[in-house]
Amino acid sequence: MIKYESIELYGQEDCLYWESVEDFKKFSEEVVVRVEAELSKHKNATLETIALSSGSYSEYGDTYTYESIVLDFERDFTDEEVAEMQQKELEKNLDKDLSIKLVELDVDVNLAYNKFFLEQVKKGIIKVEGLKL
Repeated sequence: MIKYESIELYGQEDCLYWESVEDFKKFSEEVVVRVEAELSKHKNATLETIALSSGSYSEYGDTYTYESIVLDFERDFTDEEVAEMQQKELEKNLDKDLSIKLVELDVDVNLAYNKFFLEQVKKGIIKVEGLKL
């Protein structure tokens, strides 16, 4: 499974102005090192784009602009991310099954599918006659 990510390599607090070609060359080399370092952190990372963009922020009524450099890439999901997605899907299915059981026990449909209500039932705070967890 593939995940797309965007990471701001340089942003509002960074100086993205150069006074000479040599300064820019040094900075460009630094960008390459940071991109390679970021991509190496992930399994099967593939560069999509490196983009220079601008933004703005307001402070004390004044508006300031800034530039940023953003790295866009795709990578494989980590085992932890896959496990987390599977756990969320399992919990979602269990909640759906519980909601169906509650409706079968004549609990109002709106309540049976209400997340807060379901949590209270699972914790045992709300008891439903005939329901076995």
